[in-house]
Amino acid sequence: MKKNMLHILCIASLVFYISFVSPLSEMLETPARLPIIGGSMYDSTFLWGLDNFIHPFDSMKYGRVERCLKKYFSQRGIEPQFHIPVEVTYEQLALVHDPAYIELINTDKTAISRIVEIYLLRFLPRFLIDIILLKPMRRATGGTVQAARLAVRHGWAFNLGGGYHHAKERELEEGGYCIYADIPLAVKTLWREEDSQLKVMIVDLDAHQGNGHEAILGGDPRISIFDMYNCRTYPMDEAAKRCITFDVPIEPGTSDDIYIPLLKRKLKAALDTLEVQGRKPDLIIYNAGTDILAGDPEGELGVSAEGIIQRDAIVFAEAKERKIRILYLFSGGYTKGSWFNRKSGSAYVIGKSLKNVLTNIIGIGAPGVVDVPTFF
Repeated sequence: MKKNMLHILCIASLVFYISFVSPLSEMLETPARLPIIGGSMYDSTFLWGLDNFIHPFDSMKYGRVERCLKKYFSQRGIEPQFHIPVEVTYEQLALVHDPAYIELINTDKTAISRIVEIYLLRFLPRFLIDIILLKPMRRATGGTVQAARLAVRHGWAFNLGGGYHHAKERELEEGGYCIYADIPLAVKTLWREEDSQLKVMIVDLDAHQGNGHEAILGGDPRISIFDMYNCRTYPMDEAAKRCITFDVPIEPGTSDDIYIPLLKRKLKAALDTLEVQGRKPDLIIYNAGTDILAGDPEGELGVSAEGIIQRDAIVFAEAKERKIRILYLFSGGYTKGSWFNRKSGSAYVIGKSLKNVLTNIIGIGAPGVVDVPTFF
């Protein structure tokens, strides 16, 4: 009898633990999943580090920023999970790219080498190019699509990569380092899955004109484009320029004292105009290139690291104040920093800026409390 009672107590205790204690502990210990996606899965390296000497682009900055943000959360007693990007499919890419373009990318090594300006690629096996370059880019493109869904749901999202704003439907954009048109793909996916009348504003603050998304999406009444860029450098695409709703060209060397007041004034005026016209966006896609940083070899502008932090805060603050969802993308940024001073590189600046946005605008909770704040 005593044995039977002992067995019954053991079974009852086990059932209680499985039903109540274990799920509760899992719930308490499972890290929160914030609307942040990607990072190191977008990193690519050519010829085991030789890319550092043959191209200015920092192909490892995505992982650096991911580690920076995870450290930021850990210091607050938070161990969140970031969303894992899913590689975009060729069927999805067909929403924005002509089949002949996709075929060219899949077969022509010379075409790829011209886009990314790494001419050694033409001597590598095609499968290796796919592994070290195209697959990370397809992951980042899929990440932009996923992050767009998260932004609609949560009010904000970061894709720690993406922003391939030069990629076009058919044309090969040589030197743009953009193969897949992730921004148009994200927009068209939302139109198909969420709301066919969703109004989207692209705020492109990369140093270069976003001629890819302008060519693909420009002219659609659901789209408005704010583009502030160096008007004396690549791509100087006049046809695409006609698709910009709010065109803000700036001169080479433009520094904080001109850039920041101009952005504040022009962005506010653009959003005010859209509201008056009844075209207030439901979503802002923010293409936040850091190639505006002083010393960037490709951007040729003169904005400081502190200026970039202010810039990002301005865009997020406008979105929050107006209750507009916002999606953040990396886009360009070509300052790697030296081996001895990584703080001079774009990855450090991005990390510092996103920490400021998370703390002071999005409002991540108190230490040890994981809440996913929204803008609504």
